[in-house]
Amino acid sequence: MRFPWGGKERVKDLELKLDEVSFGRKKADDTNESRAQQVEERVKNLELKLDEVSLGRKLSDDDNESRAQQVEERVKDLELKLDEVSLGRKKADDTNEFRAKQVEKRVKNLELMELELNMCWKPKLDELEGKKTDDGIIFEQIEDRVMGIEFKLDSLNTKLEEISKEKKKADDADDTQVRV
Repeated sequence: MRFPWGGKERVKDLELKLDEVSFGRKKADDTNESRAQQVEERVKNLELKLDEVSLGRKLSDDDNESRAQQVEERVKDLELKLDEVSLGRKKADDTNEFRAKQVEKRVKNLELMELELNMCWKPKLDELEGKKTDDGIIFEQIEDRVMGIEFKLDSLNTKLEEISKEKKKADDADDTQVRV
C-alpha cells in the first residue's frame, strides 16, 4: 500500500518523532517528578522549622509573660514604698511647717519689740546721749537690752535657717528613697 503523502518512510519519521517527543515528555515528567519530590522535602523541612519557631515563640511568650508579672509586682511594691515615703514626708513637712510658723511668729514678735524700742527709746537714747549726763548708765542698760533683742532676733533667724536646712535634707532623703 502506498500512501499519497509520502508513504512508509513518512510514517516511520513521524513514529520516530513521536518516540522522541514521548521520550522528551517522559524525561520532562521524570524531571518534574524529581522537582516535585524536592519541593515536598523542602515543604516538610520548612514545616519542621515552622514548628520549631512556633515552639520557641511560645516559650519566649511564656517567658515574657513571667517577666511582665515580675515587673508588675515590682511596680506595685514601688508604689507602696512611694505611698509610705509620701506619708512620712507629709508628716515631716507638717512638723517642719509647724516649727517654721512658730519661729516666724517669734521673729515677728521680736521685730515688733525692736520697732517699739526704736520708736519709744531711740529718741530718749539720742536725748540722753546728747546730754552726756550721769544717765549714761540708763543709756547703757537700754543699749544692752536692744543688743540682747538683736541677738535673740539673730538667734531666731539662725534657728529658722537650720529648720529650713533640716526640711531640705528630709526632702532630699525622701527623694532618694523614692528613687530606690
